[in-house]
Amino acid sequence: MQHYVYIDSRTLIGTFEMLIRYIHDGVFPADFVLLIKHRWYLTRFYKKLLNEQQIKYRIIYNAKDIESLTDGIVYYIVNHNSNLSLMANRKLKHVFVTHGESNKFTSVKPIIRAYDEVCVAGQAGIDRYLEIGLFSQYDVDTKRIKITADKYIGRTGLSKQGQEVIFYAPTWEGIIPQQENYSSLPFVEQVVENIVNCANKTNIRTVLIKPHPNTGLKNKKYFQYLEEITQRLKQENLTVLIYYFNLNRIYRITPAYYFNYTFLFFLHKHRIKNMATIVHDLSAYSAKIAFCDISAMETQILNENIPYYLFSAEKNKGVKFLDFVNTDNPYTQYYQNAKIVLGEKTTALKEINQDDFVKLKEYVVNNNERKSFFS
Repeated sequence: MQHYVYIDSRTLIGTFEMLIRYIHDGVFPADFVLLIKHRWYLTRFYKKLLNEQQIKYRIIYNAKDIESLTDGIVYYIVNHNSNLSLMANRKLKHVFVTHGESNKFTSVKPIIRAYDEVCVAGQAGIDRYLEIGLFSQYDVDTKRIKITADKYIGRTGLSKQGQEVIFYAPTWEGIIPQQENYSSLPFVEQVVENIVNCANKTNIRTVLIKPHPNTGLKNKKYFQYLEEITQRLKQENLTVLIYYFNLNRIYRITPAYYFNYTFLFFLHKHRIKNMATIVHDLSAYSAKIAFCDISAMETQILNENIPYYLFSAEKNKGVKFLDFVNTDNPYTQYYQNAKIVLGEKTTALKEINQDDFVKLKEYVVNNNERKSFFS
């Protein structure tokens, strides 16, 4: 049986970064073929890139190309509207593996209902779908929703050995900033105060920042927020490192109006280069504590046994959140000590409860049940 991975050529750089990581980490079977939706102004750039990376691909130009696929499984890592055109081919099996799990409301879009099978990392993923009403217990019982542990959630890139750092992973402003903005970056003072408090408490003097690759794509002010946070941390005598995925070839051959070329320009040319060291490889660093937003990074951090504090933008107007009703939910229990509500006065950091952390990890990522659709 042939295996395919589908991606629309309009995908954002953050998703493409995850796809490249999946491929290099061997997440997909060795014989997979990448299916790419043709866009006349983008396809030629993809061809050059994929040929350089020696990735097998096939361009989808029209309905005939879709109908020519007569057998196999298609894996989807993001919910493009064009997915529906391919899913109309019922000779194929359509599986949603996502490019990260989170409590963002955007993680339970109705389009997910259209897939034949859906992957989740653990019980938390199932409960999200049940609470929102997207799936029923029947779907769970018939294995339409399958637990695949940490197979498809991605990795931070950090190691268990290496220089100790405080890890800060802010998300971006979202496709529709008024409704999907979970980023802590605009709350400069609050972010800085909490990281500084943590540094003083742990005596760790290096802060490693991993911004979302799409940062600033919809609002250039988020570059300024990142710069301000970096500058303020330096003023507190902290060493600041900033990571970005080394996709130099992609940026060189891809039009700036598509990939987030401005982020690369910002890192290299903006005066932030005088305030922080840019790193491309995180394997030399070990996070003893982390700060993140509501995003897929939370799941990755949790899976890698890194205690963390969550910046929650729940006071942002228009932003929807997935609130678990059950007060005994592991998220609720862990957040009692680990949640920092953006916009509120900064207080002393609470001690993270080790037992609550373990329970939450078991709830979110069930590594006792490692499954794959092709293993």
